[in-house]
Amino acid sequence: MRCETLLLLSASITGCLGSGWNGAPAPLLRTADSTEYDAYMTNGTFELSGQAFLTTKDGQVKPAAGRLVTVDPATSYARAWFRQYGTDPRRFEDPAPDSRFAAARRTTIADADGRFRFARLAPGNYLVRSTVEWRSEADDSVHGGVVAAYATVSEDVGAEVIVHQLYTRDWAAALGVSIVYSDDLTGRRYRVLSRVTGTACDTDVQFQAREELRLQAGQRGADAVTNVACRKKGISLAKGCLSRIVCEGDAITWI
Repeated sequence: MRCETLLLLSASITGCLGSGWNGAPAPLLRTADSTEYDAYMTNGTFELSGQAFLTTKDGQVKPAAGRLVTVDPATSYARAWFRQYGTDPRRFEDPAPDSRFAAARRTTIADADGRFRFARLAPGNYLVRSTVEWRSEADDSVHGGVVAAYATVSEDVGAEVIVHQLYTRDWAAALGVSIVYSDDLTGRRYRVLSRVTGTACDTDVQFQAREELRLQAGQRGADAVTNVACRKKGISLAKGCLSRIVCEGDAITWI
């Protein structure tokens, strides 16, 4: 029996609840695709375990003690729901309206250290979420929010998945959006949604440019980005960059 370990955390969080993206999210699908859910409706032999917590700038660890943890199959329907509603802590326990989504969801309660475990999962891709919230002693304001991760459960993946940020609606758009290569497209049907661009200020941080590329694709409702090419560019006074790296690619959705 394969056990996956999932760590949900955020680096240096001090801000209050909120969202960094004010654009229109990808629309929620009217109904879930039963063929995507069929593989998740039977018990499997996999376990998914981990810990949910945030770390503040002054080094305090805030665990998701006694908090609800949810696991949802990362279907097209679930990803669209997560982009629109899944990062709102006020609606955290609300499932999507489709009955297949509700039937496939697994839940548990984290222990005092924010640790949790799910057993008998089928192999596949999952959205794992919890909440970490606390009140400031200085002004009684609420800090924290929804933490989340995209986890693949299979015989071939590593034992640990680490997420370094609090999830707001902007980064929820990127969750589950992968960068794929031409070999990954063989035998798969897809549709190109748009051309997307990601930039970073320094030529040695291509990772940041690629993350921005995934974000832009996710905001358009994409499942993946392909035909990615990165190149160095010059000064950008608007962004305060002395040098830049720009990555471009095609945002696609599977059909």
